[in-house]
Amino acid sequence: APQPCLCSGPWVWSLSPTHWVELALAPDGSVRLLRTSVATMTCAELEEAKSAMAACGEAVIQADASWVDPAKFRLARVSGSWDAAEVRAEARGEARGEARAEGRATLRVELEGVDDLGTAVLAFASSASAPEVDEGGHVAVAGAISHTRWGRHRVSFEGIASLAGRITSAWRLPESK
Repeated sequence: APQPCLCSGPWVWSLSPTHWVELALAPDGSVRLLRTSVATMTCAELEEAKSAMAACGEAVIQADASWVDPAKFRLARVSGSWDAAEVRAEARGEARGEARAEGRATLRVELEGVDDLGTAVLAFASSASAPEVDEGGHVAVAGAISHTRWGRHRVSFEGIASLAGRITSAWRLPESK
């Protein structure tokens, strides 16, 4: 049976039941936006918002700010990196019955933009040692999602600084018969 792994995609990060971003994992290890359901803005508009936030200084920071609401988020920039950590079986010693753990697959994605409170970044970082197959037969990468506001304030609620999340392949894992 095929093993779940990171590949070019497309991959879907569901930000809410109605908002998502669809991503491609590029051969150079970067992450690119394919399409999204959230509102968008230009990078120039984002830079204007950053300048306005910087001019306000510490006065814009709200210590009790909430998580970023995808319905109010305007996306300007997507960045990230990935590494499938695939190593040939012979190199791992499996051919000699000496299997051992190698590097783990990693996926990091940042969505940068603004919402009703100012600049915001939603960041996903994979946490599982390997992608898994979800109940729908899609490859899924589990991880933690952090929200940063105003370029420096990491959102937390009751001591929780990140939320559980996952990014899922848009296609089902092929089944072998």
